[in-house]
Amino acid sequence: MAVTALLGIVLAACTSTPDAAPASSSGPDCTLARTAMDDYSVALQDLATSMEAGDAMSAIAAADGMSYALDQLQEALPGMPAEGATFVAASRAVAVKVKQAAADSPAMSGLLADLTSDFADPAFEQGGAAIDAYVDQACPPASPSAS
Repeated sequence: MAVTALLGIVLAACTSTPDAAPASSSGPDCTLARTAMDDYSVALQDLATSMEAGDAMSAIAAADGMSYALDQLQEALPGMPAEGATFVAASRAVAVKVKQAAADSPAMSGLLADLTSDFADPAFEQGGAAIDAYVDQACPPASPSAS
């Protein structure tokens, strides 16, 4: 249950607004960025659920989902700020740790304490907030068209 509370903090730091302006050829891909942010949030929720259930296979799938969303996010945001890159690196480290722990011990003993420590790292909150701010600045909501 501690993972769920910590994931809530991480999710709050990295949220998205659905109505973004389309990407330009030289700037961020706003649609892909928002989708990746949403996919990352879902993967984190899946990770929390699998950890609470002690389900190693689901934890591995959630870690893979996190990694895929991070790949998409990096592709979508070529000008991501340094704090955002730190968030991505910390998130990748968590995904690798989950996969290694599940492979080494399907019971994932000790992993909850490690993840609690990992998610307490300021890189998650600060980096998630930096990504949010960058996306909000680079991808303002689309203006409603006049009818």
